[in-house]
Amino acid sequence: MLIVSTSVNLQNPAKRFYTMLEPKLMNGIESLCECGAKMEIAFLHKIRDSS
Repeated sequence: MLIVSTSVNLQNPAKRFYTMLEPKLMNGIESLCECGAKMEIAFLHKIRDSS
């Protein structure tokens, strides 16, 4: 679990919004990479088993 604590000037809501989203975006990218790696491993096992 990733927890980010930051102090942001409330006069810039766009920056504040991005700071809140950034950890979620990083987790999404990591999940996508993990999913791709698992798919690749399953594909290679399938090719190996069919040979």
